[in-house]
Amino acid sequence: MSPRLSFLISTAIILLVASGVDARRLKVMDLEVVRDEENRISGPIFDTSAVGSIVVQPLVAGYDRDTEIVRSLGFGTKSWTLDRSIDLADVLTAEIQGAATAMGFSTSTSAGKAWTISGTLADVFVESKAGFWGGMQHYGYMALDVKVVSPDGEQHARRLRIHEFIVNANAGFSQRDEIMEAVARLIVEAAPEVLAQVNRHYLHAPPSPTLPPKLALLESQGLSDSSKTALRSIGLSGDPTASPVLLSLLRRSTDEDDRCALIAALANLGAADAVTPLRERFSSEDEDCRFLIVKALDYIGSPEARDAIVKEAVRDEAEPIRLRAELIRDQSPN
Repeated sequence: MSPRLSFLISTAIILLVASGVDARRLKVMDLEVVRDEENRISGPIFDTSAVGSIVVQPLVAGYDRDTEIVRSLGFGTKSWTLDRSIDLADVLTAEIQGAATAMGFSTSTSAGKAWTISGTLADVFVESKAGFWGGMQHYGYMALDVKVVSPDGEQHARRLRIHEFIVNANAGFSQRDEIMEAVARLIVEAAPEVLAQVNRHYLHAPPSPTLPPKLALLESQGLSDSSKTALRSIGLSGDPTASPVLLSLLRRSTDEDDRCALIAALANLGAADAVTPLRERFSSEDEDCRFLIVKALDYIGSPEARDAIVKEAVRDEAEPIRLRAELIRDQSPN
């Protein structure tokens, strides 16, 4: 082979590899395409009259911005990177600020006598796999090291872990749109969950008075597609009276999608009385529900909940569940 031909072939290979890498780089992040009735905050979640204002300060990007933002879990999917022009810490900050207002908080740009929320986005990624007939399943993760300062200057620090289960479909062409939507949905759905956890641990704003009638309606009529928005709001509110209602609905449900929604709401409630019922049904549940049970146990965060993750979920036959349980185990104190 002549030196010139060898050079041309080598150049072609380099260009092909470079173009392939660039083809799997997300350069746009459009959150609007993933907003729907189930994740839209349509009314106040909290009664914040006794809390005062909050200030959501810009988050710092502590994650590796050069690593894969989407990781393949096997045949049918590829790993993707995120263009460095997109800072997910900035994107998440704006989303949390918008969610705070929608959830009923009075927001301010000046700390003064307000609660301040700041922190570092320490890790963020989506693990993806392809299912049958073009279906795709995505398992989003976010680690946020938050710092919360009360109006009196008392400081609190905590690592919040966010887990999201996302499903969409690919028509058989490039998976770019579906991958972008998975990352966007992780951001959109994580923002109110971050605020719900901050409220549960520190602010302690009670549920909005608009929510108890919705809970009563859910109890009397059961879960339907039209009531899933209310279900999510009830979960985010942290209302302790909601847990028995949701657990009762979960026991009676024969629909996998409904059970997923109920378990996700129980996760956001963070109610300790859900640990035993969720642990008891773990081994017999469908894979999607088992992943969300791991999410719920992690959000509840009690020793009993962590014990269930360590002793059962880390041995799960499904790789996404096993990987997530191992991550939680390795980040938890002994």
